[in-house]
Amino acid sequence: MWEEYEDKKFAVDHFQKSCMEDIDAMDEARLEIDNRDIVCYRPTSFGEELDFWFEIEFFIENGQIKAVFDVNI
Repeated sequence: MWEEYEDKKFAVDHFQKSCMEDIDAMDEARLEIDNRDIVCYRPTSFGEELDFWFEIEFFIENGQIKAVFDVNI
C-alpha cells in the first residue's frame, strides 16, 4: 500500500530498542500498581522513521505476560 502511494520500496528495519519509548511518565508507577506498562515502538525503513507506529500494552493476566498491539497510522 505505502509502496504504491510513495512510489518507492519499503523494508522495515530489524527491531531496535532505541525506537521504543514509554508513552508517559506514569508508566513506571502503573507497572508497580497494577502490573501494566504501555510503550510506543516507531519502526524505521532504511533508518528513516515510518508514518505509523505501534502502541504495545504489556500486562499480567492469570500468571501470564500478555501484550495488546495497536497500530496507529
